[in-house]
Amino acid sequence: TYEQLVALENKFKTTRYLSVCERLNLALSLSLTET
Repeated sequence: TYEQLVALENKFKTTRYLSVCERLNLALSLSLTET
């Protein structure tokens, strides 16, 4: 249904956003341990 499609799209957006945040946190922690 349309509602399912919207829900999937929202979940995809949030997971993409979370993965970006995780990558940023990972990069920050890596740069912190490097120095």
